[in-house]
Amino acid sequence: MKKKLLLVTVLAFTLYGCGANNSGSTTVVNYSTNQETESSNAAATEETETSETTENTISEEVFSFTYNGCKISINADMAPVLEAIGEPNSIFVETTCAFDGCENDYIYGSFEIAENEMTETSYIASIYLLDDLVATEEGLRISMTKDEALEIYGTPDSESDTSIVYLKGDSSLTIIFESAESSTISSIVYESTKVVE
Repeated sequence: MKKKLLLVTVLAFTLYGCGANNSGSTTVVNYSTNQETESSNAAATEETETSETTENTISEEVFSFTYNGCKISINADMAPVLEAIGEPNSIFVETTCAFDGCENDYIYGSFEIAENEMTETSYIASIYLLDDLVATEEGLRISMTKDEALEIYGTPDSESDTSIVYLKGDSSLTIIFESAESSTISSIVYESTKVVE
């Protein structure tokens, strides 16, 4: 019962957003069942425009992840990635107060890509590896160990009891462990470190 109450509370705060005056909308599209659910505080809805960009012009000096032969780089445009790897299992779109725009979460089976979509630009802000069916470009997977991560990536730029972080250009790679007592990797997260204005 306590777990259900906690889950309902977390969901309520997540959907509530950044404040009571949030006039944005949240849309969830589930492609596996072709159902769309939309909740909105605003009277009008906006249509999503598709981009015809086919090339990423992102620097090689950021972390990237490869899926089915498609290189997915932090800070790159999401449109060519969607074209290359296909529709996700679901999309979660949420207006954010962190910047003027929204965050689009594209959820695939073993990973999730978050895109920051703003008025004049959009870019891949983070990539979360969710299970051991996918790996980093260097071969690191969830369930491997801290020692294996250190062997692959070397000395981290920063670390805590439960994570190590590597920096590369305007991106970071965070490797998270199950606990301070365990060196087993539970999460791998790529993130943009560029400042959103």
